[in-house]
Amino acid sequence: MKKITALIAAALCFTGASAQYVSLQQGTTLDYKTVIYQGTDSAEIETKAEVVSVKEADGKFTVLTQETTPIPDGPFKEKIDTATVVYTPADKSTTFVLSTEQSARQDMIDMIKMQYQAAGQFVTEGDLSTIFSSIRVKGELTLTVNADMKAGTKLPNKSQRIIVDQQSFSYNIWNAVVEGTETITVPAGTFECLKVSFVNKVDTQKIFVTQWFAPNVGTVKTVQEVKKGEPVLTQYLTAFNKPQE
Repeated sequence: MKKITALIAAALCFTGASAQYVSLQQGTTLDYKTVIYQGTDSAEIETKAEVVSVKEADGKFTVLTQETTPIPDGPFKEKIDTATVVYTPADKSTTFVLSTEQSARQDMIDMIKMQYQAAGQFVTEGDLSTIFSSIRVKGELTLTVNADMKAGTKLPNKSQRIIVDQQSFSYNIWNAVVEGTETITVPAGTFECLKVSFVNKVDTQKIFVTQWFAPNVGTVKTVQEVKKGEPVLTQYLTAFNKPQE
C-alpha cells in the first residue's frame, strides 16, 4: 500500500460551431479516472473537476476549474488543484495554462509538506512561508490549440525553471505537434477530438505525452509514456455533466 500511495503522490506532482476546447458554463463537472503504472504495480485514482468560474474580459474567456482528488491512504486526505484555461474567440484559440510562477511555487510547497509528513516530521507555517518567499520561478508552461490547426502543425516550445536555495529544477514542453482529429470512445461517451502530442522534459527525464481535446468539453484522454508502448499514466473522462439551463 505504501508503494501505491507513493505512485499516486508522484503522479499528482506531476489534464464544430463551438471552437473552444473547454466548457464555458460554470458548474460543469468532469470526472476522470487515472491509472498509474510502475513496473508490475499500478494504482487508480479518481478526480472530480468543476468549472467554478468563467470570466470575460478584453475579448477573452478565462475558465477556472477546481480539481479534487481523494487520497485516503496518503499524507493528505485529498489534493485540491486549480486549472486555468483561456479561450480567445477572435482567433478561436484555447490556451491551457499548465504552470504559472505562482502555481509552481505552491506546487513546490505542497511537495515539501508531503515529504515532511511522509517522514513523520512537522513543519510550521512560518517555515513554509520562508521557503515560499525563497522560491524563484522563471517562465510559465502553456499549450495553445486551435480548431483550425492542420495535422502536422508545430506548437512553440515552453520552459520553466524553479530555483529553491541552491537547487534548480527545469520543466519543458518540447516538440509539441497537432496529430490531427480522431474519434475516441471513453466511459463518458464518444468524442471527435483534436489530438496533440509533446515531450514533457523534467530535468533529464523525458515523458512522451498524448492528449485528446473535445470541443466545448476539454481534455478527454491523456497518455504519458517513458517510451512508445510503455505508459506510466493513462487518464480518461468517465463523466461529463453540464448544469441545466
